[in-house]
Amino acid sequence: MSGFASSIVLFGLTLKVALPENVFAGKPCLGAITIRNDGRLPSFSVSVVPEKPDQRRRWRWQRTELGIPPFRPASRQWFRLPDLQLRPVPPSNPPDPILTRPVYFPYLRSKHAESIAVELKFPRRGRYAQNGLGVATRFPFSFLTKTRVVPFERELIVLPAVEPTEEFLTILPALRGEFEVFVAGRGYDLYRLREFAPGDAARHIDWKATARSQTVMVREFTREDERKLKIIFDNPAPQAVKHDDYESAVRLAASLAWHFADGTTETTFAAPGYSGPQETLSFLKYLAVVQPDARVMPLEELAAGGAYNLVITARQRGSIPTQLWNNSYFIFIGNPQ
Repeated sequence: MSGFASSIVLFGLTLKVALPENVFAGKPCLGAITIRNDGRLPSFSVSVVPEKPDQRRRWRWQRTELGIPPFRPASRQWFRLPDLQLRPVPPSNPPDPILTRPVYFPYLRSKHAESIAVELKFPRRGRYAQNGLGVATRFPFSFLTKTRVVPFERELIVLPAVEPTEEFLTILPALRGEFEVFVAGRGYDLYRLREFAPGDAARHIDWKATARSQTVMVREFTREDERKLKIIFDNPAPQAVKHDDYESAVRLAASLAWHFADGTTETTFAAPGYSGPQETLSFLKYLAVVQPDARVMPLEELAAGGAYNLVITARQRGSIPTQLWNNSYFIFIGNPQ
């Protein structure tokens, strides 16, 4: 009777999961789970539960090395077949699930939908996947738990954390200083002099005009500063960097890309294997799943374009092309600045 009642409770339930579009590692976000009861009867004490991982072990036949000579029909020599052993195949590491805890709905009216906000938090960057969900209930007597698996497949790319770190705050002033010097060295035609406004760069102040007018005056040019910055993630080989140093470099690249996406700087991106659009979110999605790679691209190709380069690399300082030092700022993975 308990099982029959539980089946009635789970009959006619449909499930919908809404996830945020952009999720950052370590930062809580909100999703929503909606259950609709299309049955004629109300449902009680229903939980949405993540599907349990498949614990079944797959086996394969593996031949043992016995060194048995081949069969020769002329000599009528027979040999026994090689021994075969069943050995477990190590399971591949599946992506971590999106939903890890049950979500409880105490009551669902007939022909009605209920939604519950769910706080989600992902500790690391990368790919998360949900390959199944279930609706479960212990109604009416809690003698057993009845679960109905709901077909559900969803993948979520968790972006690297972009909150400023101590390393980020240490690097940023020096980077900004060198970038400003590089930009200031370019000549533009003077358009007019005007009064200083909040947000104007101090390097544009005309001190002679300021002394004459007793008001801070700035120079305005015929075109805006071409503040072009290219962030280059020179992805190292696996043996060239430690895991913790690599993750710190990925997070630093993501933080810098996010910081300069403020509309005042034209930012482009380059990395081995990166062919996405020159947009910050696209580059962050690349950093979300990137892993050390043995492929090495010449820095001259990555740095082509005439912009000021911000290069994050694990190469030795002596291997950097000389011409790049004049228009690039280097961050060496695993080495202090």
